[in-house]
Amino acid sequence: MKKIFSIILLSIIGVYFTSCNNNSTQNSDETADSQDTSVLKTDITHEKKVKKIFYTIPSPIELSNLLKKAGVPFENSVMNPLDNYDNYLTVQKLALNMGVYGTDVSYARIMDQIQTSLNYIIVIKKISDKLGIPEEDTKEIFERLEKNINNRDSVLNLIAQSYGNADAYFKNNDQGNIAAMIILGGWIEGMHIALSIAEASKDKELIYRRIAEQKMSLTNLIELLKSYKNDTLISDYVSDLEELQTVFDNINIVYKKNKIKTDTVNRVTVISGESTVAINDDQLQKIRSVVDRIRNKIVK
Repeated sequence: MKKIFSIILLSIIGVYFTSCNNNSTQNSDETADSQDTSVLKTDITHEKKVKKIFYTIPSPIELSNLLKKAGVPFENSVMNPLDNYDNYLTVQKLALNMGVYGTDVSYARIMDQIQTSLNYIIVIKKISDKLGIPEEDTKEIFERLEKNINNRDSVLNLIAQSYGNADAYFKNNDQGNIAAMIILGGWIEGMHIALSIAEASKDKELIYRRIAEQKMSLTNLIELLKSYKNDTLISDYVSDLEELQTVFDNINIVYKKNKIKTDTVNRVTVISGESTVAINDDQLQKIRSVVDRIRNKIVK
């Protein structure tokens, strides 16, 4: 089962960063003469930190798929209501909830809630417009999302691509803090969904283990956000995340390599393994308490 989740996660990462890197390369070619070394260094640093997060992040796609495989029924109540969109009047709130709604779309589509997915895609398009992302960067993607809504893989890949475009747009316009807020919103919503309905799972211990394994993604997320410490709102969220980190620090995870298989033709080595996680109910409740508090600040 875990192998399947890894394949899904890696496919999304590939689409996401192909999009980011293509946009970044084009921008560099066109404006290299006008950019100074410090700006280029900042862009590279941002991209590296984003990659570190997405290689360890509790992907909304992975978590949603995990919940479905674990026999958990779809719960509309764990998603951010569409009506909340009207309350988001600042760029920061829009960015945070673009991340939240993106996770919700992934969750709904994997759970085969097609009309719900369409409704959330429409709201994400509205947020994208309000954030000033050029229509030429989004029009084709959103049209393809609506056209391919019955194809789960296409929808998930297109969602990843749309977020890659958004990250590249804000980074290239010296607004890396806005891109970071989108990532923060998506991360928190993924954790929220998993924690909210894990109790109904046929194998809740498996889900709890996957939640506990996000120690590294949390560390990487905090590292990214600290790059924008001059943004007072981000600094506030960093304080919350550091509180969450203290809970994760007390969770013991032991990784064990099981098998190493080498494909001599394609020159690829695959290392499979598993982890042993020691996590108790008190730690889980503390994680949920902090995650819910952060999410409430984001969605309200």
